[in-house]
Amino acid sequence: MEAKNSWAHRKSVLGLSLSAAVLTSLLGVVVGVGGFTGHYAEGLSYFSKDPAACMNCHHFSEEETKQRVDGIQQRNFDLLQRSGAALMDQLDAIAAAKAAGASQEDLEKSLNLQRKAQWRLDFIAAENSMGFHAPQEAARIFAEAADYARQGQIAAMEWRTGQEVD
Repeated sequence: MEAKNSWAHRKSVLGLSLSAAVLTSLLGVVVGVGGFTGHYAEGLSYFSKDPAACMNCHHFSEEETKQRVDGIQQRNFDLLQRSGAALMDQLDAIAAAKAAGASQEDLEKSLNLQRKAQWRLDFIAAENSMGFHAPQEAARIFAEAADYARQGQIAAMEWRTGQEVD
């Protein structure tokens, strides 16, 4: 006969498996810690349009916060325009190469670089903060987009000669 303190006895009384008990306990910890953190950090305030919501983390006056936001977003908008111009130049070079007889295979390198550049611009557009919370990372991504676009532009120009363009 099994002892009344055995796991098998408890399982039969509670109707729980060990894994269900462990998962239930972990869920309780996650919900408890998450709830406490959300309450302590005033998590719901982040959904507000009240500028005071930003002051939970950004300890600047409302005017200084607006100036910082405007400055960051303007710099990122400028980088977006420059990266976009590089991508358009690349697409023009691809179109010119196609018009001159380049095949899809001839332009494979340029097209792969175009996808890399486009993906980075699309990422920033989808992220939708214009780099406000991570301006250095947004600038890095814009720089990569412009670099890939310029490399792709050169690759599209080189297809005919097979030699590097100066």
